[in-house]
Amino acid sequence: MKFLFKYILFFLISPLVLASMPTEEGLFRNGDNADIKGDLITYKLKIHSIVKEQEKDVESIEATKDVETNPLLVADSQTTVPAHLGENTNYIKVIIVKKGEKNYQYLFLFYSHQDFSANHLVKILPILNPRRISSPSYSELTRLNIGLLQMLTLNRSTEIVNYIKSVDPTFKRNTEVLNKDKSYLYARYKRYLQAIKKDPELKLDLENPKLPEDKKQREAISKIEAMPMYLKSNAISLQKNDNTFMWSLNREHVQASFDQRHLFLTSLFINSLKNIRVNVENFILYDGVHQLPSKYIIDVNELEKLTVSFLSYRVYPKSSVKILERIKYYSKQLERQKDTLDTTSFVNLLYQSK
Repeated sequence: MKFLFKYILFFLISPLVLASMPTEEGLFRNGDNADIKGDLITYKLKIHSIVKEQEKDVESIEATKDVETNPLLVADSQTTVPAHLGENTNYIKVIIVKKGEKNYQYLFLFYSHQDFSANHLVKILPILNPRRISSPSYSELTRLNIGLLQMLTLNRSTEIVNYIKSVDPTFKRNTEVLNKDKSYLYARYKRYLQAIKKDPELKLDLENPKLPEDKKQREAISKIEAMPMYLKSNAISLQKNDNTFMWSLNREHVQASFDQRHLFLTSLFINSLKNIRVNVENFILYDGVHQLPSKYIIDVNELEKLTVSFLSYRVYPKSSVKILERIKYYSKQLERQKDTLDTTSFVNLLYQSK
């Protein structure tokens, strides 16, 4: 009887849920996490790696070239191109300043101790050109790690989708499944609203794109409005796992599961040159507003394991200090410790980032 009740409940709920089925790209935007309403984002990470065996393939050799320019390859170098086998721990503070509508500038601070004090600062790395936060030249693990961090901390899908698309071209971006007729209608209606807001008298002369005078046109518009904005993906399905429902993405080289209620990523499997598994644990509130996992674990071929733990996360409305001033401030901290700072490399980074 209990099984029958669950069976009936599943088929009662399914049509309601499927009516709002997410897109493949939409699944990788950190679910219903609150919007990032601020110009300054900071968070701290603990990255623990365990390397059982060192791989000496072409990708690993090429990846060594990126150690100085890749913001997270210091962590990734312990797994993809490690100096030695065993366990390693890194502490990273990330400062992100919003620049424009969708672009960000980054400052990565690397510490040797979890207290993140000035006397434990060992390296700084600015990424002022947003396009340099991720690159096809980076190793696969690095691109995945950056994509996950961008998704979880900025609700941003660009980097993780670019990586997934490179692994599995059958994965569909939103632009590939967009209902063009409905998108065009909404774009026309938006221009109409903007025009009459600017000049209310135009309402007498302009035709409302959603309410045309012609009857056949109105019927056509009604049909378009009844359609979903995005075409349904056959790769997405609602699955029952124990006593909970999960959204499941199943492509040839990419499989993922998401919490049905919040659309938070719970697991990801990449079947490419390497078998990569990602498990995401315990989404919690960090600043009373935004939800991130306590940690996620990346397992590569069961030989390398990377555990990324979020120690803190905070969004500020405004950034009162420019990122270049922050770079100078932390550079002076390094100088006071008499640590070696490769000024040539540092200047080149600033030049290339402009």
